[in-house]
Amino acid sequence: MANISASLANAGGAPPHRRLINITTAFWPLLVSAFAWATLIFMARGGASLELCLNPSASLAKDFLTGLKLQLFQVSPWALVKEWGLMVLAMMLPLAVPHLSIFCARLYRPMQRRAMVAVLSGFVAIWLVIGLFAVPLMLALRALASVQGLAWVVPVLAYGAAILWSLSPTRQKVLRRCHMVPVICGQGYAVYHAAFRFGVRLGVLCGTTCGLAMAAPMLSGQGILAMALITHVLLTERLAHQALMAQTAMPLAFVGLMAAF
Repeated sequence: MANISASLANAGGAPPHRRLINITTAFWPLLVSAFAWATLIFMARGGASLELCLNPSASLAKDFLTGLKLQLFQVSPWALVKEWGLMVLAMMLPLAVPHLSIFCARLYRPMQRRAMVAVLSGFVAIWLVIGLFAVPLMLALRALASVQGLAWVVPVLAYGAAILWSLSPTRQKVLRRCHMVPVICGQGYAVYHAAFRFGVRLGVLCGTTCGLAMAAPMLSGQGILAMALITHVLLTERLAHQALMAQTAMPLAFVGLMAAF
C-alpha cells in the first residue's frame, strides 16, 4: 500500500500543463459520446426502433414485481426458515464432518461430545446468518425467473457463478485455510468456547467456498438429486489430498447441464 500511495501521490503532483492536456484530450470524445446518447434518446422518444437492441416486454418490471410479491407473500416465512435449515443440515453438515472428527480426536474422550455440539452450534449459527441475506436474494432471483422469457437466466447465472468461483485462485486459498484444524489446549468451558469459535470460523470458510455451489441447484429448481450430487462433489473435494480446480468445476458444469433437460 505504501508503494501504491506513493505512486498515486506522484501522479497527483503532475505539472498543470500535463493535467490540461489530459482534460483537453478527453473533452472531444466525451462530447461525441454525449451527442450520441442524446441522439439515441431522441430516437427512442420519437418512436424509431433500434435494430441492435432487443426490445424487452413492456411488462418486464411488472412481471418481476408480481413474481416477487408471490414469493414474499404466498410463502410462509417459517417454511423458508425450515427449508433453509434442512438444506444446510443436508448439504453442508457432511462437509464439516472431516474437520469435526479431527478436532474431536485431539480432545479427551469425556470432552468430545460437548465440543462437537459447540462446533456444530457455531457452524449452524453462521449458516443461519448467511440465510438472512441468501434467502431474500434467492427469492428475488426466483421472481426474475418467473418473468416470461427469462426462466433460463437464473440457472445460467447460478451455475456460471459457481463454476467461475470454483476456478478462482482465491477460492483455492480459502479452501486451504478451511482444511486447517486447530489443536485446543485447556480445560472446562475454555475448550468449549474455543470449539464454538472454531465452528464459527469453519462456517464462514465453508460458506465462502461452497455457498454458490449450494445455491445453484436450488435456484435452478433441479430438486434433491442435483443437491445430492453437488454435496458429493464438494465432499470429494474436501477429502482429496490435493483439490484441483477442474475436479470441482467439471462436475458442476455437468450438473448444470442437467438443468437444460
